[in-house]
Amino acid sequence: MTIKFKAMHVSQLQNAYRANKTTINYRTTDNIFYQLCQAEPTLGVIGKNTIELSPLAWPKIIRLVEQTTQINLATHDISELQAKNRIENTAITSDEKLLSTAPTKGFIQVRLIAKNQDDNAGCFADTTPIDCYIGLTLDKLVTVNIDNLIIIENFTPFVRMTEQNLACIEGLNKGPTLLVYRGHDSQTVYANLDSLKKLNCKKYIFTDYDFAGLNLAVDLSKKIVADGVILPSLTISKAELKKLSKFDARLVQTATNTDKMTTHYQRLKDEFLAITQESLLYHCLDLRIFN
Repeated sequence: MTIKFKAMHVSQLQNAYRANKTTINYRTTDNIFYQLCQAEPTLGVIGKNTIELSPLAWPKIIRLVEQTTQINLATHDISELQAKNRIENTAITSDEKLLSTAPTKGFIQVRLIAKNQDDNAGCFADTTPIDCYIGLTLDKLVTVNIDNLIIIENFTPFVRMTEQNLACIEGLNKGPTLLVYRGHDSQTVYANLDSLKKLNCKKYIFTDYDFAGLNLAVDLSKKIVADGVILPSLTISKAELKKLSKFDARLVQTATNTDKMTTHYQRLKDEFLAITQESLLYHCLDLRIFN
């Protein structure tokens, strides 16, 4: 019998074993009990939406799982193993990826721009060079002495932002600033917003200047209780903004959140604008913090 067990399978099997279940409900053929009984009919009888396990099914299932994964459903605690890292779990199983917590869980990507070099910046001594970043766990983040935290939408502006770029942001404190990369999915900044929210510093959001960017900025701003969103100054001329606009991007965007930043939403709509963070930084547009 060849069945590739997934983490959810092992957890599901242990829960059923601990509950001493002999009747299993299933909906689809992806169900692990269905797969086991299909591969080895002596384990149980498959009905329309239920499986009746045979009296000797559980010892056989435990043995099969252990032969395949080295994990014993009767003696190992699956929830405990799921909280360990891949190195720790190699003591139990050769498949370190099976149950271990994701190796990047709890890490965020950060850079420090320390404008006042005399300040104690905790575990950072100096400004992080451009094209570099640091992977940091949240428990280490509290050791960093910062005045500002800026969550940045795109990776290139994140690794290329400089002290000169920060100087273009009217209203930003002059102390050390920590840049945090938003990341590609919900498991990055979104998974750690509660911890970021507790940091004792000013918090800001910086995104593309388009509908999608504003929607993201408003959403993140609410979740982290930000002190403001970094956007182009309203005094910048229409002509200057127009020549930076990415019209093909604007064509596929629509405003979906107008309860905040109404003036900017209207500006993007009326002037048909979509300006990337990369362009905002390269052209050194005047930026302001809007609440």
